[in-house]
Amino acid sequence: MAVSTFTYGSNDGVHLRVGWLIPGKAAFGATTEPSSGDVDVILDQVASEIHAKLAENGYPVNTSAVVLADAPRAHKFLSKLNEDGAASYLLQISPVANNPETGESPAVFWKKRYEEGLKIIASPALDKMSLSRDESLSNLLASGSYKDENGNEKKPYFKRGAFDFPGSRSLTED
Repeated sequence: MAVSTFTYGSNDGVHLRVGWLIPGKAAFGATTEPSSGDVDVILDQVASEIHAKLAENGYPVNTSAVVLADAPRAHKFLSKLNEDGAASYLLQISPVANNPETGESPAVFWKKRYEEGLKIIASPALDKMSLSRDESLSNLLASGSYKDENGNEKKPYFKRGAFDFPGSRSLTED
């Protein structure tokens, strides 16, 4: 099995992070645990999470090749993020990687890096790496009803005359 065209990371990138799990640090293959197919599935699943975060923040969900052509620096970041997330998932399911005595583990480290990377998607960092949004964030704003879920009337955030003060001149005529 191979990763989908929408997946940014690679087996090799994941192997750099967790290859020590495999005896002799062999490359992921059909007979290793996890197998290369297992890693591909996890890379695809993590890429889907990344795509959800990209879409939530107004970025296009394009194939890896399109992102590489349009925004190579953003592609590098997304590849790293994809591989960090896959390494995190692999280590969480590996009993060898977790050390309950100290609370420190590679799984905690890679998971933290992955979660920090997902937060970066919501920041302007990808814009600065030439990955442009499909829509501005203001298009994602929504207004709700005048009453909350308990039936209480909501107070408006902006009020008419909120910036008037005694002695100020009104520019509206009666």
